[in-house]
Amino acid sequence: MTAPVILERNLFVAGIVRLAAKAFLSPIFRLSVSGANNIPQKGAFVLLPRHQRWEDIPLIATSIKRYLYYIAKQELFDNFISKRFIAMLGGIPLDRKRPARNRNTCSSLLQKLSNGEGVVVFPEGTYYKDKIGHGHPGLIRYIHENMDTLFIPAGIEYIRQRYRTDVRINIGSALKGADFKYSQALFAMIMGQISKLSGFRNN
Repeated sequence: MTAPVILERNLFVAGIVRLAAKAFLSPIFRLSVSGANNIPQKGAFVLLPRHQRWEDIPLIATSIKRYLYYIAKQELFDNFISKRFIAMLGGIPLDRKRPARNRNTCSSLLQKLSNGEGVVVFPEGTYYKDKIGHGHPGLIRYIHENMDTLFIPAGIEYIRQRYRTDVRINIGSALKGADFKYSQALFAMIMGQISKLSGFRNN
């Protein structure tokens, strides 16, 4: 089966959508960010947030100054219109059901990092509302084994209030891939940090 073609991000479109998302989400969510200085102003990194609802993505996009790339599930790219739109926002498709199709994704991912870009990967792979999922180490292992970069865990907490939901995005300290001989140890550290940054103490 043919691997999907990776389309390029459009900063003009991404900028407009970011402003629209901020305007749309502000009446619903009261956002606070801690650890924003852990995101480097320049250079490559992999941001690894907790994933519990679709709003995670626009909230991350509006809370971080740099424009990022996002690993997203293949199903979002099956429609021609949504494929173009998500790609313009920085989406990169990942097919977990058919890993053989991910050759272009993996190549594009390493290229973005080599170019000094930031990439968002949700290690859990899908939504987990009341707990931290076990996670999928495959993509993190691939990155760790193929290049030296920074891995930055992040927690997201949603706290329902009377009129708006408080959202706390807690960005942890960067982990240097070169400090970990084995990707299993790196992945365990990442998931442990995501758990703590999300308010879980005994996950």
